[in-house]
Amino acid sequence: AEKARRLAEEENQLAELARLKAAEKERKAEIARLKAEEEEKQRAELARKKQAELARQKAEEKERKAELARRKTEEAKQQAKLVSSSVHFGTYRALVIGNDEYTDLPELKNGVQDAKDMSLLLKDMYGFEVQTLLNASRSEIIGALSKLRATLEYDHNLLIYYAGHGYLDAVTEEGYWLPVDAGEDDPSNWLPVSTITNMVKAISAKHVMIVADSCYSGTLVRSAPAKLLTAKERDVWLQRMAKKRSRTAMVSGGLEPVLDGGGGKNSPFAKALMDVLRDNQSVMEGHAVYEALKRPVALASSQTPEYSDIRRAGHDGGEFLFVRRGGVKAQASTSEQSDIASKSFKQKICESSKQTTGAQATFMQSLNQSELTKFLDAGQDCTIF
Repeated sequence: AEKARRLAEEENQLAELARLKAAEKERKAEIARLKAEEEEKQRAELARKKQAELARQKAEEKERKAELARRKTEEAKQQAKLVSSSVHFGTYRALVIGNDEYTDLPELKNGVQDAKDMSLLLKDMYGFEVQTLLNASRSEIIGALSKLRATLEYDHNLLIYYAGHGYLDAVTEEGYWLPVDAGEDDPSNWLPVSTITNMVKAISAKHVMIVADSCYSGTLVRSAPAKLLTAKERDVWLQRMAKKRSRTAMVSGGLEPVLDGGGGKNSPFAKALMDVLRDNQSVMEGHAVYEALKRPVALASSQTPEYSDIRRAGHDGGEFLFVRRGGVKAQASTSEQSDIASKSFKQKICESSKQTTGAQATFMQSLNQSELTKFLDAGQDCTIF
């Protein structure tokens, strides 16, 4: 019995030892599992932080580039404003015509709205004196042009904007603007482009520009667009363009139909034109306006705008200049410029006196003796500099 008891105790001890080993093994497995989970969490957290850091760096880089682009744009706008007021631009007038409601022809959607928006933009942003004709007849258009011919002088700039129906006679190759009283088969109220050209030629204004948003409006311009170069000295360039007589036209399409609608409340051409004029901060030539709008118009429609001088209208190489309100820098008067130059000269003398003897001697020898004597005799005090 004693032997059996001892054997039982040994078996119990062995079983307990096996249980303890199994428990230790299970504990180690749990520790390994927890460690693996912790390592996995750490790896995930590290990856998340790394991804977040990359995203933050990308966002900062994007913001930095945006800020640089904004600064460059701002600098360009500020630089564009550095147009000297020594350039005389003259007085600006505009005749804006928008036709929608035709008697015998299909009605249009955007002509009147385009004319209203263009009139407001020219008046508020560019200081034009604007005459607006909405749903105008032939006699009203001719009458307005005749009045401009009688009243405008050489110092004036005239912009004529037309939005409405147009027509091309394929036999005579004559283009027409169609007033609201134009008949479909009766040309008595049609307005030939040649008549408009003759009236533009007779108007005394130095610069006249026609902007036509109508079908077949390309009959106004030559076959090849003007090629204008950008001068290094903008004031010189603008002075030259402002002095020369110009007769130019910007049209929404060539010898082709153009789209009415598609630009929201405005036609694609009118929308692009007004966007360019709103973005301008200083002085913009007609050709520069054309270059800025032709791609947006081409992308928004199947038409291709054109720009050139008007045929047989007396163009002499000048340019119509759009001058934004506040876009011209006031220039110092002649006396102010003289004072500035004089002060600069005196300051240079005083600064030289603070340098080494050798440098002073070299500078003094380079001065005009009469100027130096006049300055020193006046008893100027270098402490003011």
